[in-house]
Amino acid sequence: KGVIVLSILMQSSNEHCNMLQTIIGFFLNSVHTPSRVIDLLSHAGISVAASTLLKMDESLIGQCKEKIIQAWKGFLIGTAYDNLDFTFKTKQPTLENGGRFLSTTSATFLPL
Repeated sequence: KGVIVLSILMQSSNEHCNMLQTIIGFFLNSVHTPSRVIDLLSHAGISVAASTLLKMDESLIGQCKEKIIQAWKGFLIGTAYDNLDFTFKTKQPTLENGGRFLSTTSATFLPL
């Protein structure tokens, strides 16, 4: 409790002292917390704003893309894609919970 209070006080005096709020924000984002809740916690000083988390995600994705491009520059590679579809059915479907369908794509890079 004391660490959170101290972190909130430090962040209120210096906007760059937000490490704990960033970690909490990443956790909330990873468990699919609604952006309204994240923004509410942001106003309380417990998390960073949902828009900040979105910008950080985009920045990290961009950095990863650059690293992948640099790592594979000069190599001759082939790419194999695979589409995966998952259907999560429920025993008793209702209007609120009719089951879930998840579709994802994976890629493998093969050196030639």
